[in-house]
Amino acid sequence: MLSKLIQFIREAGSASEASHDRDGFLSNHAETHAIGMGLSLGFAAGALNQLSLVGVVVSLAVYGRAGETNLDAKIVEDVRQEPHYALGALVVGVLLGVATRFLL
Repeated sequence: MLSKLIQFIREAGSASEASHDRDGFLSNHAETHAIGMGLSLGFAAGALNQLSLVGVVVSLAVYGRAGETNLDAKIVEDVRQEPHYALGALVVGVLLGVATRFLL
């Protein structure tokens, strides 16, 4: 079990799907970075009721840039590469953030 988890983590951090046998969900670092960016900013936007944060992920995913930001250029490139992961995670993050705000 632990060896399978370690293998999954290594594959999720790999540079490309060509470097291992598994393809699909979270099979390279661009996918994990895009999901992380979408979830984190979506959660913050929903929990803090600051929907302007949603615009950062949407502009990165749709337009490939977010104006003046201090974001790491590699993460920006990963969101550009995997916009569907970023936008899907953004929706989930906003919903979780709003639920947290109302439940706590």
